[in-house]
Amino acid sequence: AAWDKSGIFLSKDNYLSLVNDNQSLKNRIEELQITVRTQEEMREKDRRVIEAYKTSQRSMALDFEAKTEEFKAVQTSFSQSAQVLMNTFMEDKVKELADGQKYVEDNLN
Repeated sequence: AAWDKSGIFLSKDNYLSLVNDNQSLKNRIEELQITVRTQEEMREKDRRVIEAYKTSQRSMALDFEAKTEEFKAVQTSFSQSAQVLMNTFMEDKVKELADGQKYVEDNLN
């Protein structure tokens, strides 16, 4: 038998039951604290994963933008080169026609 803090007399069974309940409550509090820490750790991991994903997306967007600009530059260069080739080809054809016309005129006279 024992007296509790408020001066109430407790039988041995009641005392052991209270000690047991107290230990159970302490264990449950510890379990809940572990659960809370685990959830906080998981939230932190999730936050880091989300931040890494956002960083990756920004990086991919910048890479895409750079590749798009590079493609536009290549496309412009190609268009300019094609135009130069076409102009050269046309100039050569005009010269061939002029030479052919001159040949015909020279040989007909």
